[in-house]
Amino acid sequence: MRTHDIAVVGGGPVGSYTAYRLADLGFDVALFEKDTEIGRDVVCTGIVGAEAFKQHDLPADSVLYKMDSVTFFSPSGETLDYTSTEPFSYVIDRGLFDRGILQEAIAKGVVPHIGQKVTGITVGPDLCSIRAGAPEETEEIRARVVVLATGVDYDLHRALGFGRPPAFLFALQTVVEMPDLERPEIYLNDLTRGSFAWVVPAGGGQARVGALTRNQDIRELTRFVRARVAAGGNQVDPVIAHKPIAHGLMDRTVADRVIAVGEAAGQIKTTTGGGIFYGLMCSDVAVDVLLQAFRKGDLSAGCLCTYEKAWRAMIGKEIMTGCKVRSLMESMNPEHVDSLFRLIRRNMHLRGLIRRKVSFDYHADLLLFGMSLMKPFLRRSGPNPVRHSRVA
Repeated sequence: MRTHDIAVVGGGPVGSYTAYRLADLGFDVALFEKDTEIGRDVVCTGIVGAEAFKQHDLPADSVLYKMDSVTFFSPSGETLDYTSTEPFSYVIDRGLFDRGILQEAIAKGVVPHIGQKVTGITVGPDLCSIRAGAPEETEEIRARVVVLATGVDYDLHRALGFGRPPAFLFALQTVVEMPDLERPEIYLNDLTRGSFAWVVPAGGGQARVGALTRNQDIRELTRFVRARVAAGGNQVDPVIAHKPIAHGLMDRTVADRVIAVGEAAGQIKTTTGGGIFYGLMCSDVAVDVLLQAFRKGDLSAGCLCTYEKAWRAMIGKEIMTGCKVRSLMESMNPEHVDSLFRLIRRNMHLRGLIRRKVSFDYHADLLLFGMSLMKPFLRRSGPNPVRHSRVA
């Protein structure tokens, strides 16, 4: 039975990138991915910040659309436009993106196990035993460390004592023909109270239309899609896909010989539900910590906890601020959102302050500033507590 240095469970962009980085440092790495086709039918807007492409060597051929402007819509149709002098993010083809990173990992020597679902992990004093494959064809592989990059699948977490994120949002999305769409659109309406819906160019005359919500009810999004497409003179009967999105900090992301990265560690923007950039950032931290742990010969949770402290210091404030502001936004009624739009539109100085605080990947400063603007509206509307959604 072959023994690897590290086994990465999950072949999405964060898992493949982690495997690539580790193999590039000389580790013997195996990667397990339960799907037989990488990047297929992913429920994702596919928007990745320009900073991610600057900091990481990501597949440039996956870019479908460069975003340098966006229009925001209030519940009543008030608009705010934002335009940058250069692209601040890219819309990507997730299939090309995910497969591109995986191929780079394989080129570095990562051993791929595609179409093999990991069904169990046993952590021993010296090694981890990974069981993968169908029940009648279970394969067992050993590794000194396991990296969990399983996305929103937390089945293995339970057995390892990791727990799950405190709450979940739901992303709902469809793809429609919309050749006349000139720029991305963001909607703050009753469908997405406290969150947003989007209409994003996806190349070839198509658009991704979706929403981030508290529940999986697709009826409101279906009506929204039909109304938006009908505004362009077309009709559509959308097929809407959905997936849960981790929301909030997890209690634990390390154990003896195990580290979790990406959405498997709850490293998700609580504002937008995006996780690629945060996952890549935290992957770099995980790789550095693992390198030092191997050199010390100490793969215990006590040694690996340096990773957890470091990534929380990087993005913990972003995640917690996003959770707090989302709760506040959920207590605002549509009329107050409209009033906030009008306030920003008529105040040039305020628009300048907001522009200086805008960052595609880091939202805490802008959100904290926004909270000060929202306080008068919140006092008028009063508290309106909203329950967090969980999935089984």
